[in-house]
Amino acid sequence: MSFIVFGAPDGPGKAAELTVRTRLLWHKTTRSFGLYLGLGIGLIASLFIAVALIPTQPAAPPAPEPLPQSPWAAIERPAEMYGLNAPEYGRDPVSFTAKRHREGRGRIDVMTWGRLDDDAHPYLRLAVHRVGREPTEDTSFFIHMVREAAGFGAAVTRGNVADPLPTRFGLFEAAEVMLDTGSAKTGSSSANCMGFRFASPERLIRMTGFACGTQAQPIDRQTLACTLERVELVSAGDDHDLARFFATAATHRDPACLPRRAAQANGSANGPMNILPNWIDQTGTAAPLRGVAAKPRRR
Repeated sequence: MSFIVFGAPDGPGKAAELTVRTRLLWHKTTRSFGLYLGLGIGLIASLFIAVALIPTQPAAPPAPEPLPQSPWAAIERPAEMYGLNAPEYGRDPVSFTAKRHREGRGRIDVMTWGRLDDDAHPYLRLAVHRVGREPTEDTSFFIHMVREAAGFGAAVTRGNVADPLPTRFGLFEAAEVMLDTGSAKTGSSSANCMGFRFASPERLIRMTGFACGTQAQPIDRQTLACTLERVELVSAGDDHDLARFFATAATHRDPACLPRRAAQANGSANGPMNILPNWIDQTGTAAPLRGVAAKPRRR
């Protein structure tokens, strides 16, 4: 083992030897440092390459935001609140649904008679809204009809200006509208109908819907008025305001829309009365229309 003694060399030979030893030590240290540095760089590069080659799992897509909940909830097996004896449309409704507002507690009953895509038979859709605390939007008649039609898969392609239609409940708005049924089963995808809506002044009840005749016999305003005259209250429960509304409306019936037997009784005392025949049978030979005498059969 050699010892390096720093100090004044004893001669030229010792100085040369010291220089050589210093250079050797420096070169050895430099080589070792370069070796370790290269190994470190290689290791780091290998790690980066390995990470790049490792298959990565695709990032999970963000969870979709939940759709806003409808403010209306369907009522399971609802009890019928309203009735309409409509022999022209098939007497009993082919469908009956009801829904209630989650917060305002208002209720909408929807009844339909016939099929919209069957232009050989009349069609009627009636929605009765017992308004609760929920807000009600006031829109133009045409926009209201467009939204109502979209609710059951139809589209309003044309509409006339609405005119007042007197009934025992008050003035309805009614106008001729063209409904696109989106069906080609009958060779025709459109139906000539009457759209209508009503809102009581005290914000108690609203009615809206569509009545469609046949190709041979379109519906007219007087027929529609008499149809709406026959909307009756079946059960109000403890809703005294609703019961009072229908009781008051019963005193304002249009004599032209009364059943034949009742009209004849009134005519015997007050003179002859104009009786509206069944609008499907324009000769007036069909059975007369009758008011609601009992609770309709549930569906």
